[in-house]
Amino acid sequence: FTGTVNITGNTISDSFNGIAIKDGQNIAGKDIHINSNKLGSNSNMGVYHGGTGPLDATENWWGSDTGPAHSTNPLGVGSGATDNVSFRPWYRNVGLTDLDITAPAPVITSTAVSPTNVSPIPFAVNFGETVTDFALGDITVGNGTAGDLVDIGTGYTFNVTPTTSGAVTVDIAGVKVQDLSGNYNTSATQKSVTYDLVAPVTSVTAPSGGGKYKGNISITADASDDSGILKVEFWHDSAVPLLISTDTEAPYTATWNSTDTAEGSHAIYVKAFDNAGNI
Repeated sequence: FTGTVNITGNTISDSFNGIAIKDGQNIAGKDIHINSNKLGSNSNMGVYHGGTGPLDATENWWGSDTGPAHSTNPLGVGSGATDNVSFRPWYRNVGLTDLDITAPAPVITSTAVSPTNVSPIPFAVNFGETVTDFALGDITVGNGTAGDLVDIGTGYTFNVTPTTSGAVTVDIAGVKVQDLSGNYNTSATQKSVTYDLVAPVTSVTAPSGGGKYKGNISITADASDDSGILKVEFWHDSAVPLLISTDTEAPYTATWNSTDTAEGSHAIYVKAFDNAGNI
C-alpha cells in the first residue's frame, strides 16, 4: 500500500494481541503510526510486530504507568511490545492526559574548586526530573573511580577517587536511563576537575647562605607549580618560627628587619601554597 496509515483513538483490550503485524511482513518504508490508543489487558502483546521494518507505536497507554513489558523497559508491566516497535514515550494514565515528551538532560557539577587536592572529589548530576535505573556503571570516569551513589530525587550525588594527579573527567552518555514516560536521557557535557597532590617547588635565592647580615635584609625566592602559586610565605627560625611577610606575585620578595634578632646563625625558609591547597 501507499500513503499513511494512522491507527489512533482506539481502546483495544482483552485480546491476544491488541494490534499485530503478521509474521514475515516487511513494512520498511511504510508510513504506519499507532498513537493515542488504549492497549492494556492484552494477554500476549499490546503491539505485535512479526515482520521487519520499524513501527511507530509512541504515545499510547499500555495498561500501566510503567509502560509496556519489553526487555529494554525492565520496570514495564503493561501489555507488551515486540522488537522493532518504537513505544517511547507512553501515556502514564488511561485518560491520555499525562504525557512527557522531554528527554532528561543530565547536568554534571562539582563543589570542588579546580584545581583541588581533595579526595574523593564530590560530584552531582541533575537530570531535571525523576529517572529510573541510574547506577554507578552509567558514569564514565577518566583518571578515577566512582562510588557512594546517592539518589536525591531528580538527580544523584557521587564521589570520584582520583587515580593520580591530573584531569579527572566525568561523563554520562545518552540512553543510560529513562524518565517515567520512557524518554531516554541525552548525553551530558563532560565535567573536568584537576586533581593536584604535588607540592610547589621552592628555593631561597637571596641572601646567600653563610654570609653575615644585619638590619633590613632583602630576601628573594622562586616558587613554581603546575596549578599556579597562590602565595609565598617567608619565615625565619627563632625561639618560635616567625612569619616575616607574605607575597602573592612573582618575583617573590620580603624584607626582614633583623635589628631585634639575637646574633647567631639563623635559617630563612619559604612556604609556597599552590592553587590546589598543597604546601
